[in-house]
Amino acid sequence: MGYEVDGKMNGFVRGICRTFSTDVELLKEAFQVFEKTKNAEVVIYPRFYCLVIQSLCIVKEVNKAFENLEVVGVGYSQEMITYISIIEALCLEEKDEKALSVLLIMFKGGRFPPRVAYDHLIDEYNQQGKLLNSSHIYGAGIKRGVFPEKQLGTCLINEYVSREFA
Repeated sequence: MGYEVDGKMNGFVRGICRTFSTDVELLKEAFQVFEKTKNAEVVIYPRFYCLVIQSLCIVKEVNKAFENLEVVGVGYSQEMITYISIIEALCLEEKDEKALSVLLIMFKGGRFPPRVAYDHLIDEYNQQGKLLNSSHIYGAGIKRGVFPEKQLGTCLINEYVSREFA
């Protein structure tokens, strides 16, 4: 790839991520430019990070997205959709502990996660049969004034009760 990294790369990569979010090969080239930009002495705009992280989630490069969120989280305030994208992608890959850590990063940064963030985690824990974890997330949401739409795994609880106490 023959792109020379300069201050104009922010707009270039942002444009690729916005326009071609379904073209995996083009997005991979955009990520290479992003990596070069990170290593060069070029100012990277917060919106640039947001789009790249969201695009990494789209092409299922969730670990890279998570790494960039951790690095960027210190200096920039990410958009809410960025956090939600990572939580959703991590839950789809059954990486519930990392998804929970994204929620904690949001808390540390003074962000208030929306209902959908809790819903993704509750759903993932329910699917894995981790009812106690699911109830903790549900309770944390209620404590913060967010009422998750997803219900606790009541069918799993009923199944457990009937199996254990039958």
